[in-house]
Amino acid sequence: MLNSWCQYIEHNLISLVGKEPEGNIYSIHKTTQKNLLMIPKQRNFVEIMKIVNPTDILEIGFNAGFSALLMLMSKPNINITCVDINSHHYVVSCFDKIKNDYHLKSNIELITQSSHIALPKLVLENKTYDLIHIDGDHSYEGAKKDIDNCIKLCKTGTVIIFDDTNLDYLDNLCNEYIQNSILKEFIFKKHNCTKYHHRFLEKI
Repeated sequence: MLNSWCQYIEHNLISLVGKEPEGNIYSIHKTTQKNLLMIPKQRNFVEIMKIVNPTDILEIGFNAGFSALLMLMSKPNINITCVDINSHHYVVSCFDKIKNDYHLKSNIELITQSSHIALPKLVLENKTYDLIHIDGDHSYEGAKKDIDNCIKLCKTGTVIIFDDTNLDYLDNLCNEYIQNSILKEFIFKKHNCTKYHHRFLEKI
């Protein structure tokens, strides 16, 4: 699975992102060089797709689409709604390439707005998701807005993947929701991330 995913990125997306893509689940920040320290995170995505078996997924922070692609390749016939502020030249071209190649197997949609604008609209539409990946605004205030909005888009049992919790303030933010009995840790046999951490939370 991961070999096929890497090959797709190398053959189809690297040429679109240019030489300095923003940090992602595949390459070292600001390079197209494969980041071996990301392999545990990649494996955790594959595992969580098997365990949760989601139908409807929300991703905040599409970037070049590498994590969305990994979810698409892990399970066909899913619906992914991606939200991205579209501040990089490659966002839409990468999305178009992935959508073109996977539209017969799955449905993927891109909303090019700030999550702080897009998510409240999804709440008003009464959308809910089985799996949510939060990898957008990395400020404490921005991340808190995202998680507050995402909680409104959860069902009981929805799993939230919260990225970059190697940053202490984001890790502590997750702990706040656990301590307040809004979310709980989602326990599964995950691969240990030595540098680039993420957490798996479940809506109570």
